[in-house]
Order: sequence, then C-alpha cells, then structure tokens
Amino acid sequence: MSISTRVSLRQVAAKAGVSHSTVSLALRAHPSIPPETRDRLRALAEEMGYRPDPMLTALNVYRQSRRGAAFQAGLAWLNAFAEREMLLDNPDCVLYRKGAETRARESGFSLEEFWLREPGMTPQRLAQILTSRQTQGILLPPMPVSDTSLGMPWERFSVVALGYSHKPLFHLVANAQYRATRLAVRNLHRLGYRRIALFTWAEYEERSDCNFLSGYTCECSRLGLSPVLCTVDSQLDRRERDAVFYENWKRQTWAWVEEEKPEVLLLPDPTVAIRLGFGPESAAGSGRRRQSERLPAGPCGGRPAVAVLAHYAQHPWFAGIDQNAQRTGAAAVDHLIHMIQRNERGCPDLPLRILVEGEWRDGESAPGVA
Repeated sequence: MSISTRVSLRQVAAKAGVSHSTVSLALRAHPSIPPETRDRLRALAEEMGYRPDPMLTALNVYRQSRRGAAFQAGLAWLNAFAEREMLLDNPDCVLYRKGAETRARESGFSLEEFWLREPGMTPQRLAQILTSRQTQGILLPPMPVSDTSLGMPWERFSVVALGYSHKPLFHLVANAQYRATRLAVRNLHRLGYRRIALFTWAEYEERSDCNFLSGYTCECSRLGLSPVLCTVDSQLDRRERDAVFYENWKRQTWAWVEEEKPEVLLLPDPTVAIRLGFGPESAAGSGRRRQSERLPAGPCGGRPAVAVLAHYAQHPWFAGIDQNAQRTGAAAVDHLIHMIQRNERGCPDLPLRILVEGEWRDGESAPGVA
C-alpha cells in the first residue's frame, strides 16, 4: 500500500524560489505580499497539491493563545454611530465588546475600535489605515439603522457581523432571538400567565429579522394562547426618541394596557420598561396612585407583570431572557479568526448564521399567578 507524502510549504517555496515564510504569508493574503506574488504562489501551491496540516494549524492556534501580551495584527471594531459614545448606550454592545476583547486577547489578537464619523474618516481612508496596520479582520457591531452599508472594500478583509442590521450580508453571530422569545413565552405560561402580550414596533422587528414577533406568535400557537400585540408608532431619530418618543409610547402603551388588560407584558429590555413606567420604582408606587388613575385589578395589583427579552445582571428585578451577549461577542471573534486562518475574504456567497442560545432568568417583575 502506497502512502502519499504531504506537500510542505518549504517544497512550494523551493520551487517558487522564495522563502517558506513568504509562501505562508501569501496563502493568508497578508498585505505585505504584493497581489501578483500572492496569486502566483497560490496557483503554484494548488498545482503541487499543497494542503494545510490541520494539526500544525491547531498547534499554531495554541501557541498564539499562550503568548499573553504578544499580539498579532489586530482586529477592527467599527463604530458607525453619529456620536462615538452612543454605541455604549446599548448594554448588548458593551457585552459584545467585552466578550470579543477577552477572546481576542486569549487568541493572541488585539481589538481596536475605529469611529467612522471621526473628522476626515472615509471608507477608503479607513481601509488604508487597516492595511497599513496589517489588520485583516473586521468585527461589525450593530449599526444605527437597518441595512446600513458602509462602502468599504470588503474584498480585502475577513468580516463578521453582530446582528442583522448590516448590508451586504456577512457571516453573522447573534442571539437565537426566535428561540429566546419562545422560551420567554413558555416560562411565562409555566408561571400561570395566559394573557401574554408582546410590546413591539416596526423597526425593532426589522432589525431583528422579525425573530421576536415570529417566536412569540409560534409559541402562543403551540400553547393554545391568543397573541396580544401592543404595537406602537415606529421610531424617528435617536435624539427625538429620547426627548419625545418615550412619552408618546408611554401614553399609547398605558392606554392600550387599560383597554386590553394583559396579565403580563413582554418588553424588549429594562431601559424600555423603565422609560414606559414598568420599572421596580413604578411597581412600588402603583398602590399610591390616585383612585382615578388606577387600572382595573390584575395579577400584579392593577398593573400587568412584565418580563424582558434582554435581561442584564444590573437589573435583577426583571424576569426575562439573558441573551448571553458576552458569549456572542466571543463566538464572533472565534469565527473571525478562523476566517483569517482560512484566507476567507469579502462577502460570502452563502452567509452563515451562528446563533447563541439564551437562558431564562426569574425575577420579581413576573412573580407568577397565585
């Protein structure tokens, strides 16, 4: 029985008349190697039947993870918000970033933020900066609006997106929002609630690929419950929403609650819940309302119970879904590093979706029906 000998990098290099490190860099599309040299060496490697050794690749990954402070070329985190700090207003983005930075550091990489609205910054300028710094991987956090296109020369980089607000379509990592919403409805049903309502609006569903509404409707159907939707006017720009829209939403929502009388209301996150008057302080003061302001008696003393689809440790009062955002950020970096190692660049022909499961957290906001 004949055993074929694996073609090595050094054999390819010897035939090409270059060093084995040049071949290695060329096969990884390193920017230090001219494009024509890369193409020539790739064609030669293919002709000779060269294939990477998976065991050596695994050993290299292990060595990188043990380097500690010795970093390779970094990974880029692109911030497209009008103000740099606005991205930090989203607790999910903070956790994505924390998980991504930790995993990048463990793998021998650094993660650097680039603000696209910085004076003088253009997509072409940013591409030049990333190339000069030998940054091959880009991590895209959620964008300000759906279907955001940044105009970057994506063919030069490995790219992974967090969430569904990007255009064109890249490989993405996100919470399993459809399954998370089903899990929330299932747990509220377990707690004895039967009139379970969902608070939503058009842009929220668009940014989540309609996962929340779809999961809610599906689980209601499975449990034999009638869907009860609290749909409010869509959002305008960020500043107007903060100044005006929450007050409009609050009036709309409480008028709807008084008319529909849900037992429990499923809200996006603690911030929305608190701004609409469904936070722990509002619950504590509900019994002190004037008689004319009180809602009809319900399982939570004149107001519905509430749960959230994004639970955070700093808001333990709320019951809801921990979307495991920090692990989502880590998973995004894992996939991005694998793309770099495979020399996968640009927009994929068939984008992959990597979904991280959520977990239910009990909380006082939804104590259950006695």
